[in-house]
Amino acid sequence: MINLRYPISILLLLLNTLFAVTAEYKVTSMGLNVAAISMSVTESNIEVTTRTNPGSILFPKLDNKYMLKLGPDWLPVKYTRVIDQKNIHDTVTEDFSHSTGLGYLNRTSNGTRVKFPLHTDTRDLFSFLAYISAGNFRKADYHIDSNGSQWLASVVPNKHEIIQTKLGKIKCTRLELNFTPLSPNKTAYVDMVTFNFVNKDTNTTLWIGNHGVPLRAVVDRKGKKMKWEISKLNI
Repeated sequence: MINLRYPISILLLLLNTLFAVTAEYKVTSMGLNVAAISMSVTESNIEVTTRTNPGSILFPKLDNKYMLKLGPDWLPVKYTRVIDQKNIHDTVTEDFSHSTGLGYLNRTSNGTRVKFPLHTDTRDLFSFLAYISAGNFRKADYHIDSNGSQWLASVVPNKHEIIQTKLGKIKCTRLELNFTPLSPNKTAYVDMVTFNFVNKDTNTTLWIGNHGVPLRAVVDRKGKKMKWEISKLNI
């Protein structure tokens, strides 16, 4: 594995020829470094880890892992979450059958199994982010599953920018995201990351590099902002 940070021209060339990328992000809130996120993406799998920085007073304990098996067009087949955060220790799996229009959510902590409806294009949060990062920047609405509840994600392309990152200056597309529940029923709480992103009170701004890698995200929930900033890229 090669760890490339400079020069950007070589980085872009390699990203256009390979399909496996691991990115690391620093998460800040109120100017403080509160957590770290690592995301590994291939055409068939996504793996994400989130960990609170030791000693963080703004962020509760968080050490979660998210693993996805993907089918064509970034559609999830199996989604596994290993949750280790304050007062919650659980393994949650979801099986997606787009051909039958059904999904199944299983929680180890209480033994529950929930069946829920799927649209033919339903994705979870991380496969949705991978899908739009692959160049699907058009203004559109997408069906999202959040813990067995159906949501609508609205994507609005804002503008093209050049931003300064630890990888250097990179051209990117700025997108505005928001989420609307499609059911009056309350969405079950499973983990902090999903809850903060897929929430009707949250507005997210996402910067995606021309090479298809998210570079920055600002998650704004009722004025409380959290920022993801890329810190490392491995190919």
